Amino acid sequence: MTGSTSAAAVSPRAASGYALALSLLLSVSPWLLGGCSNDPEEPEVQIRQSIDSAQRAASNKNVSDLMEIVSKQYVDGRGLTHQHVARLVAFYLNRYQTVHLFTRIKEIDLTDAENAHVDLVVAMAGQPIGEESDLTNLRADLYRFNLRFVKENADSWRIVRTNWSRAHPADFL
Repeated sequence: MTGSTSAAAVSPRAASGYALALSLLLSVSPWLLGGCSNDPEEPEVQIRQSIDSAQRAASNKNVSDLMEIVSKQYVDGRGLTHQHVARLVAFYLNRYQTVHLFTRIKEIDLTDAENAHVDLVVAMAGQPIGEESDLTNLRADLYRFNLRFVKENADSWRIVRTNWSRAHPADFL
């Protein structure tokens, strides 16, 4: 599925950690992904709702709620684990007075009943972002994320891997 949007300055060395922390801020919340259904569209709807919920959690700077979405088995290509990510998320949220995110889900791919990949782009700024056109006028960091989720039990999906790269304003169209 494509085309979902919703609205929310880093050194190169810190960018990797910040980007990882941001991807976790936008990941799937287990309390919204619970339940059983025979409707194959439901997980996609739940993921979209979870991204919206995660944006609210980021605005409230609630690290513990955000970390519940990260699998204890999380390890990425840089060797960062669940514990590393928890520290990065806390650092990021404490560093900035306000966090505003604007997201566009590019694709949700349910590879099977227990795995999903989400491709999304995120603009991160210190002031609200109303729409795509604001991106050219605001100072915002732009990222593309590929998030991998695993359904760990009957009522929770958790992120197990994240890849990211810099995005461009055109990626939001």
